[in-house]
Amino acid sequence: MLKRRLITVGLLLVAGGTAILAVPGLHDAARRASSANLALLAGAVGLELASCVSFLAIFRRFFAELPAPEARRLAWIEMGSGALLPGGGVGSLAAG
Repeated sequence: MLKRRLITVGLLLVAGGTAILAVPGLHDAARRASSANLALLAGAVGLELASCVSFLAIFRRFFAELPAPEARRLAWIEMGSGALLPGGGVGSLAAG
């Protein structure tokens, strides 16, 4: 399972890098990102991960009757749908 996830992350990174190089307007974004403060970027990623883990913990408290693997999967789906669907958090509530 871990091997599959690592392959997925690697493919996503390659796809993102390819998109940055292929789309003309993203060259400037890549240049700006390369000059970013790495400490601030690492801090932002760390805070985002902490936010996601906190959501998982709270989700488990509200849906304690679900088995842990299914609850984690559903919580991640709700977080993703909140980011992707129009309406943000309202869309993720409807998905859950």
